[in-house]
Formats: sequence, structure tokens, C-alpha cells
Amino acid sequence: MRANFWQQSRRQILQLWLANACALCQRSTADSLCRACQQGVQHCRLTTPLQMTAMGLPLLSWGAYEGSLKRAIAALKYGGETGLAQDLGIELGKAWRSYHSPALRPAPLLVPIPLHPSKLQQRGFNQAELLAHWVGRVGQVPMAYTVCRPPRPSTASTRRLADKIWPRPWR
Repeated sequence: MRANFWQQSRRQILQLWLANACALCQRSTADSLCRACQQGVQHCRLTTPLQMTAMGLPLLSWGAYEGSLKRAIAALKYGGETGLAQDLGIELGKAWRSYHSPALRPAPLLVPIPLHPSKLQQRGFNQAELLAHWVGRVGQVPMAYTVCRPPRPSTASTRRLADKIWPRPWR
């Protein structure tokens, strides 16, 4: 909880002097990401995002989990940059709308994976739910909130991996 407070405070202080701070590089911008970071995220985009699984179910992966896209996801999940959920969700929703077949059966359904209550309290939001909201809104896919139950708390190794992706400067 304390880490989230310092991250949010740092961002608010930067916004006093800047129009808005890029979630990845802190440059002044009118959006969540500056133009250079937006281009970096777009560079990770896959040319063929929709594939079929062995069971015949569609699998949509907008981009390769690397570079600026990986940093943007970490900034959303661990840095509290919730504005990125809208940007990333809209991109994923557009991709879904472009590549899926309306005749697809069974009909697609978004199921955001719930966070453990302690993680939800710590972060203050569920990144999967925020992303799913925008994907569903833009991609016109219904969402089911109550299909899954919250998991057990994540392990410390997950946090160590997150620190490598999105280092916390206050440590």
C-alpha cells in the first residue's frame, strides 16, 4: 500500500509541472504515453494476432510481450498507471473486431481473472478487469465477472519478477 502511495504521489507532483507525464519515460505528453513510447508499443504489435487453439477456440494476442509493451503492462499492473488500461484495451478491442468472425460459436465471452482480495486492496484496482472493460466496449464482447473465484495470494517470486520488469525507485 505504501509503495502505491509513493508512486501516485510522484506522478501527481510531476503533473503539477507537466501537462501529463508519460507512464513509461515521464516526458510531457497529453496522453498516457508520449509519441515515442506509443511507437515503441506499436512496434510490438503482431502481424497475425488471431490464431485458433488446438481445441478450435480463438486466441487473440495483440503484441509480443517484450520491450515497450512489456513495460506498459508492468506500469499498469505494478505502477498504478490505470490510464494505460484504456489505451491497451482499445487496441486489443480493435484487433478483436478486425479479426474475429461474427459467426463464431460458441460466442466469445471476456472473463477477467479476479485478484486475491489482499492484492486488490493493495493495488486498488484489478488490471484484468480494467483491460477487459475496454476490450469488451470496443470489441463488442460481453463480459462475465463471476465465472472465476479469486486465486490464492501470489508468491514472492512473482514480485521479484515484477521488480525486474518495473523497478521501484523508492526501494
